[in-house]
This record gives sequence, structure tokens and C-alpha cells, in this order.
Amino acid sequence: MAGDEIFDGIRLRRDGVDFTKWPKLSCTEANQLDLDASDLSLDASRKILFQGSGQISAAGDLRVFAGSSTPTEKLSILANGNVGIGTSDPTTKLEVSGIIKADTFQGKFSGDGSALTNLPAKGSQLEISLDQSHIAIDLGQQLKSLVAKHQVVNVSFNLGGATETLTFTWNHPLIIPENHTLRIVGPHSNAPTEGSLQVQINMTQTPALSDLPSDDLGNRRIPRRVVVEKNATLFIAGIKLFESANNLKAVARNACTGGALFDIADDFGTVVITQSHLRSTEDIVGFGSQAYGRVKFGHTWVKKFFPDSRSIQIVKVYTGWCFGGAGGIVSRSYTNLDDGVSFHDDPRITYLD
Repeated sequence: MAGDEIFDGIRLRRDGVDFTKWPKLSCTEANQLDLDASDLSLDASRKILFQGSGQISAAGDLRVFAGSSTPTEKLSILANGNVGIGTSDPTTKLEVSGIIKADTFQGKFSGDGSALTNLPAKGSQLEISLDQSHIAIDLGQQLKSLVAKHQVVNVSFNLGGATETLTFTWNHPLIIPENHTLRIVGPHSNAPTEGSLQVQINMTQTPALSDLPSDDLGNRRIPRRVVVEKNATLFIAGIKLFESANNLKAVARNACTGGALFDIADDFGTVVITQSHLRSTEDIVGFGSQAYGRVKFGHTWVKKFFPDSRSIQIVKVYTGWCFGGAGGIVSRSYTNLDDGVSFHDDPRITYLD
């Protein structure tokens, strides 16, 4: 075409600058413009515009700097795929140094979730939907700080249309504080069979002593996964719960705990288990000697995990000042008990059939 000039490269001269540092424009590959020995500086408010889809690539790490006089690194994309915001050396797929704000979080997070600031403030209700991506983290670890922060925590499960069982592990204990409620509800029908329940929680180990209050330490077992405090409630429905630790050490208990999986530690604490199947080597609900409360079972089947293991109690109550009067009342209706499973009957327990 008339007027075209062909060059191997163009160097842009700058007086007072060594020739080797003059920027050079060249073409070393088809459809590629190379800029050698130079940075690219644009005027304020200029932009790089792709007319269609675009791509920015780097043979190594890609780093984005921002700031007025002395720009600092804000975004780092490493060659291994790790992305850092506020950190230049991310060690995971996304690592942020600072506060994260979002309308919704989905998926699996490291830790117990205590630093997630988009969750409702203390005193409100929190809805959690757990799916396959959450099963690698102990259920107690996932819920511990959330139950402490939020007055009501409702846990549901998203099976994603799957027909297989969603299985969690729960070996770390948690406390439901005064006036707080934790509800754990799996998909279920009325009076479900064990095989029809699709959410299973396995308790395979006695909780580590380091997870428990110092007054419980010693050469004893401490089976509890939940301590229910004053006016607090634990509600479980539609769950297969299998506790199989079968720890043979003597049980540790104090004035506020009953040495069971779920302990009511203060007045008006409530445990409700319905439409569920439980197999256990430990007592299910325990009362300390300084607490009275409510226990409700409905369409719940309880069995010993191992047929030849020690007998267990649905409810174990220890003598204390609070049972000097009318005593406790526990309903056995709609609750099936296997051999070796019984209601503890000392002190005063009335069965309602």
C-alpha cells in the first residue's frame, strides 16, 4: 500500500539517556507488538480497551500496584494460581489480608467461621445450609463460635438432589449459651426408618481434654458434645446419630454436667430429639445436680451401638437440690428403646405412656 514503511523495529530517542535504554517497538511474533526496555505509562483516566474478549497474561507472577506518588502492591496472582489481596505471597487459592464484606458466602471455609463479618449480629437468627463441601470439617468446630454469637442458629442440609447419605463427624464439643437455640434439622418424614434418613452424624472419638473446661481434666472420659445452659435449647430432627467411641474410662462429671452426649447444665435448659435414629455407647441426655430442665423425644429410636456394650440411659439424672420437690417428668411416648437402654429412675422420674 502506498505510503507504508517497513521497519524491523522503532526506537524512541530520549536525549541524555543511554541508547540501550531507549524504548523499542518491534514485532517478534505474528499479531504481537513488543515493547522492550520500557514500562508503559498512560495519562490519567486513560484505559486499555478490548473490543471483544481480552486476555492479560504473564509468564510468571502478575502483580497490580495502586497509589498516587508511591504505588504499593494491592493484588497478586501467582504463577501457581494463588491470588492474594493485601498480601504478596498468598498460600491458598484466595488469601485476603483485611476485612471481607459480601452479601452471601457459599462453600467451605477454613477455621470455625468466627471472622466472617457478613453474618447477622449477635442476637439475631442465622440460617446455615450445609452440603457436601462442609463434611471435611468437624461439625462442632463449624458451629461452636456461631452458636456463641447468634441467639438462634438453624442448620439445614442441601443434598443437591442426591440419594446417598450426607455424613458428618462431630467430635468437638460446643456450648449453647443462656437463651440461645441450636436447631439441626435433616430432611425427614413422619416416623422415618433409619434407612430413609439422609443426614448422618458420626461421633467416633471422646472429645479431647484440651477442648473441655479445666475442672473436667483427669483420667476420665467426658463424652459430651453439647452443654445446654440456662433457658437454652438444642433441637435435633431427621438425623442418624451414631456414637461409637466406646470409651471404657470412668465418666467425669461435676455439679453442672451429667456426663452424657448432651448435658443440661442449668435451669430450664431443653433438649428435643425427634424423627431421628440414635445408636450410642454413651447416655444421651444428662442433668447435673444443679440443673432442671426439659427433655422431649418424639418418634425417636435409640439403640446401643454395640449389642454387647454397657447399658445406656436415654436420660440420666443425678440427685441434687433441684429434685427435692416434684422431681422431673420425662415422656417415653413415641420413643422406641432397644435392649439395655432405659430411663434412669433415680431420683423421681415419671413415665408418661
